[in-house]
Amino acid sequence: MLAGLFKSWFAVLVVTQAQLPGVTDILGALDQLSSFYTALQQADLVGALEGAGPFTVFAPSNEAIDLLGPGVFETLKSGRNSEYLLNLLQYHVVYADVRSRDMTPGQTLMTWSSETVTITEVAPAVRLNGQAQVIQADVEASNGMVHILARVARPPNYNFPPPLQNILELTRTSSYLATFSRGLQLSGLSEQFSDPRAEFALTVFLPTDTAFQKLGLGIATSLMLDANREHLLSLIRNHAMQGVVDSSSLSLGQTLKTLANGEISITSLVPTMLINELATVISRDVPATNGMIQLVDTVLLPSTWLYPDKTILEIVSRSPDLTILHSALVRADLDWVFASASPHTLLAPTDTAFQNLGPGVASSLLLSSNKDVLVDLLQAHVFSDHRRSTDMVARASVVTKDGKTVTVDSLSPLTFNGAKASVQDVPATNGLLHVLEGVVLPNAWRFPHRSFMQFANKEADLAEFTRAATAAGVLEEFQSDGPFTAFLPNNYAFSALGSSLATLLQPENVEMLRSVLRYHVVSGGQALLSSELTTPRELDTLLPGTTVRAVPWTDLGWAGIAYDSASPPVVINSEAQVLIKDVLATNGVIHVIDKVLIPPGLGLTTPSPFTTFQIIASSLAPGPAWSLWILVIAVYMSSQA
Repeated sequence: MLAGLFKSWFAVLVVTQAQLPGVTDILGALDQLSSFYTALQQADLVGALEGAGPFTVFAPSNEAIDLLGPGVFETLKSGRNSEYLLNLLQYHVVYADVRSRDMTPGQTLMTWSSETVTITEVAPAVRLNGQAQVIQADVEASNGMVHILARVARPPNYNFPPPLQNILELTRTSSYLATFSRGLQLSGLSEQFSDPRAEFALTVFLPTDTAFQKLGLGIATSLMLDANREHLLSLIRNHAMQGVVDSSSLSLGQTLKTLANGEISITSLVPTMLINELATVISRDVPATNGMIQLVDTVLLPSTWLYPDKTILEIVSRSPDLTILHSALVRADLDWVFASASPHTLLAPTDTAFQNLGPGVASSLLLSSNKDVLVDLLQAHVFSDHRRSTDMVARASVVTKDGKTVTVDSLSPLTFNGAKASVQDVPATNGLLHVLEGVVLPNAWRFPHRSFMQFANKEADLAEFTRAATAAGVLEEFQSDGPFTAFLPNNYAFSALGSSLATLLQPENVEMLRSVLRYHVVSGGQALLSSELTTPRELDTLLPGTTVRAVPWTDLGWAGIAYDSASPPVVINSEAQVLIKDVLATNGVIHVIDKVLIPPGLGLTTPSPFTTFQIIASSLAPGPAWSLWILVIAVYMSSQA
């Protein structure tokens, strides 16, 4: 029985050479060797390695090939450099079965390129030519052996072919340089880093993506924000210097002046090149058509580096894609919270996120009458301490500063109540931000939540309209389901009626007043946004047999520079300008206008056309658009003379 068990055990352990995969099967099956295997295919060496052997292949990993430097392997694989590629690949193949246990220090092996490779170390790991370490030895094949390398072995006196790309192009085509590449684009330095003129050649100590990650959680991504643009510019320029600096020309202790007027020091050259005692040059002397790259594993910070240096509010206010959020914080009287020293975390929806709530939602929320619902919405975005992405737990609930419950749907990407983070862990002096692609909606939050008459009652600038609607007895009608499009005149528009307003408000003229007000509300179940009023159209009103006409300014003859610069809004009946557009209500849409619309034949006095222009001009801040409107007014008035 013991003899039978021994035979079974021995049968399991003894594997014949014929049962093992071939060298090329191993090289093609291992993902970490995909770059090397693809190159063997391109050089037509796979067929040769399928022979009887025995072959020993020292196979550089994908990471080892990346460490040649940006663009080097791609240059080798270009058609014009086939001899360079073939020579390098053949240097990694030995016609023998060489196991690690049989290697000795100083041993030389003849390679397929007819040049020898030297075994310089065997413990603690095998090393070739003093540089290329074996990270996985003795992968046995039916026709030989595979040893996986952490570095590409270079033949003696081997020179790489001339580069094909400039520094900018190399960063763009190397996946592990994505952070620096994006930084060049956003900082406006792309042109300088691609300038082909010899007198503007650069040497760049180029940090990898991993180097940027070592700065800390959220630092690299936050540097890409517009609010931190000056830091990004300073940081990138601190890695570059004028001229081509080859490592062989450097000396220990030498300092180099950067484009940021800073200095970096060479603190070691052998066996490892160190910069500022911290950054290791992991790929030396990588050529580019406009200079040289020294690839480093650590970001070189300027001596005056201070980051973060802005409060949450300062970051929001300086970010062009967070303008709605900034306005919302100011309107809700919450801006001071994020300017204070107390730590907070702000979930920061972008302008696009607010706009995706639907047409008119963001602008409606910013009105003073909707402050309560705006505050309620914003409070779902505020935590009273530091809430980093690493502090979150997927599918768990977190409590906001005012006690609302928000669900963390996912950690990658960080998502709250369905709103995904596009940039997370943005550090500030008083906390941090997560920039969101969506708005976090509180549970049971509803908007709009008022009818257009309820809105008018809450809006101070519509007090006269509310007074008139009450006197006319149309409150119930205007609070019905609709949907309506309501053109509501502001207080100034009513005051411009002068004595006619007093006449309308007299009890005996209630029907006339009712007619005027109904003439401002479009019937027929239409809730029309301003985008639907960009072409001329007649709109039936609640006053039977009457229509109002929406007329874009282009239809009135205003076009060209004035129109494009000031983007003036729609005008109703060629006289009333829409001052505030697309205010949402539960029963329709409101557009606030600057003039009371008088039904045909009613015979009431209305303000002159110049009044409308006065309002337009006064509503614009001084600047180019304001000046253009003054010119427009002058032309119009001269045409009426």
